[in-house]
Amino acid sequence: MDTTPETRREQRRVLSLFALTILPPLLLLAALAVVAARNDVAALRLVERERARRAAEYTSDALREAVRATEEELLGEVEPGRWAAGASAQEVFAAARAAHPLAVRFVAAELSGRLLWPRQTAPFGGGLDAAGLDEERPGASAEDYHLRGRLLARYAEAVSAEAAGRLDVACQGFTEVVASPATTPALGARAAFRLGACLERRRDPVAAREAYARAAAAPTPVRDERGRPVRVEAALRAAELLRDDARSAGEAAWELGSALLSGERHPGLSRSEWDDAIGRVAALLDAVGDPERAARLRRDRTEQLDQLDWVDLAARVLPELLEEARAGRLGEVLHFTRPGAPPLVIACRVFPGVALGTGGRGPVLVGVQLDLAVLAEQVLAPTCAALALETDTEVAVHDARQAVRARAGRALSGAERGGGAASIPLDPIPLWRVAARVSGQGVAEARRNRLILYGALLLLALVASGAGAAATIRTVARSLELAKLKADFLSNITHELKTPLTSVLMYGELLALGRARTPERQREYADHIVREAGRLQRLIDDVLDFARQDANRHDYVLVEEDVADAVAEAVDLFRSSAKVRGFDLYVELPPVRALPPVDLDRDALVRAVMNLLSNAAKYSGDQRWIRVAVTREGRDAIAIAVEDRGIGIDPGDLERIFDRFYRAGDVLTREVSGTGLGLSVVDHVVRAHGGEIRVDTTKGAGSTFTIELPIVEDYRDVWPPPSAEGEALTPA
Repeated sequence: MDTTPETRREQRRVLSLFALTILPPLLLLAALAVVAARNDVAALRLVERERARRAAEYTSDALREAVRATEEELLGEVEPGRWAAGASAQEVFAAARAAHPLAVRFVAAELSGRLLWPRQTAPFGGGLDAAGLDEERPGASAEDYHLRGRLLARYAEAVSAEAAGRLDVACQGFTEVVASPATTPALGARAAFRLGACLERRRDPVAAREAYARAAAAPTPVRDERGRPVRVEAALRAAELLRDDARSAGEAAWELGSALLSGERHPGLSRSEWDDAIGRVAALLDAVGDPERAARLRRDRTEQLDQLDWVDLAARVLPELLEEARAGRLGEVLHFTRPGAPPLVIACRVFPGVALGTGGRGPVLVGVQLDLAVLAEQVLAPTCAALALETDTEVAVHDARQAVRARAGRALSGAERGGGAASIPLDPIPLWRVAARVSGQGVAEARRNRLILYGALLLLALVASGAGAAATIRTVARSLELAKLKADFLSNITHELKTPLTSVLMYGELLALGRARTPERQREYADHIVREAGRLQRLIDDVLDFARQDANRHDYVLVEEDVADAVAEAVDLFRSSAKVRGFDLYVELPPVRALPPVDLDRDALVRAVMNLLSNAAKYSGDQRWIRVAVTREGRDAIAIAVEDRGIGIDPGDLERIFDRFYRAGDVLTREVSGTGLGLSVVDHVVRAHGGEIRVDTTKGAGSTFTIELPIVEDYRDVWPPPSAEGEALTPA
């Protein structure tokens, strides 16, 4: 729609006012929508975290009960009352460990603090020093002391000879000391050990092995000058010299290893010496091709050391457990835990009224160390598998290294792991935790739905506001355009009314003044007055019709009429005007009653056709040619066509040529005077008759206006109707 600068300025003003009024609430609405969406998502996350926390607590409670039931069963198997039935504590503990893989080792103690189990004597202890070469032997005489002094001197000479490399002299001296009846066991063991080393250096392994065997068989433990345990070192060297005989070497090594494990034949060793000796024996067994005994020896060494460590640990644990037991927690399962890799868990219970080996009766505390790997596999995992969790929940038990030991619920995929999560400790296992996670699909879907909802609402508000702005601008533009058209209409109608009125007044004055002297002149002036009066009458009728249709108060009286007859009347009324203007008027009308009748208001239709003829005359330019035709269009309608060869209509104006006051914007049409009501009145009349009007035009080549009016329903299929005698009526 073309607009004037004034209209565009008014549109911009209205748009600015509309933006200042609407945009702030829209921005506030958008901000509130974003805040509401965030709050909704935050609330959903809180709900999911709470769900995850409840799932973790539910799983932790179930696991705690399962562990407690397992501990109750296990501790019931080692109830001290069974000890009095003829079985020792060791046998009861061994049977319980065999029946329950969950048990690692046991502890038992009186509430007084006396340790009943484990009972373990270390196969090593303190050490002997290197002194004592002149040990006192009970009952020795002065002669014995004198002889022993000479032996000690001889031993010292042999040691010096050995150091100097005179091996023959050294071997002779050590042999004399070993063979002397006055030699003490300690001196004899040292001399035999040094003799074996000399013989080994002289490449005499058989004699060296015999010397080492004599030193290893010493009745008492003794160390050499460098502090080495002579009996153990001699036995090791004797076994190592049997490498060529693998079987004999293996038997000797195994015998020595067994003796070391028992601690009976080799007391006085320190822990490091004992551990080193076991390692050397195991290496010898590997060297002679007996890896099974070597592995067994190492395993027994580890278990024995572990058992000794357990004794120390039990001694440290007891005060804490006994303190709780003395506080009256009899019969309750107590725990001692210590972080580590893996952590240590000991389950204990105080059994009252137990018959003790001391002859009295009293409470006894019995504890068992739990194997956490077996606990996870045989207790935690089955318990988790039996839990009834929601389908979007995953629960896992993590150890101190974050490894998963048991699972419950559905395993969530990577895309689902963005939901709420919670983690709580798993009592009584230190550093183990129960972690629960809820699928994040609910939050993601809720966030998506919220964004879609709020986005749709905001978009709807924007669309509504935009539509309102567009409608407001369009209404303002229409109003301004209508005001301009009305102003143009008033100017045009004033001009249109003034022109015929001036002619009437002029010719009337001429007649009144007697200027028309001849009858022909008088008749000419009278014809001018009548013609201009008719023109004035038509203008007034158009204005009145417009006023009535604008107020929706136009009442048409529709009766069955012959369209061709009404068109003929309009043509007759227009014929004189066409003749005066020099138009060639071609009329193609069917005979009377040749076409079916139409319900119409004759006067209104005549005026409508007159308006079309008048328009054709106005816009014909130099082409003084008009054609009027009435035809039947198919079964249902009668068509009235008014054709000219004038200036035509611009395609951009076709949509508005039937609007009130509208006149096409072309320069040629603007030069033709008019009110802009003619086609509007025609359109109103046609629509009131239930018909329609269409335009076929070519710019610069003319236009054809066609009115289609509906035929009366009863005559659409039968026309003319049959007469009373059964014959069709003929046209008059």
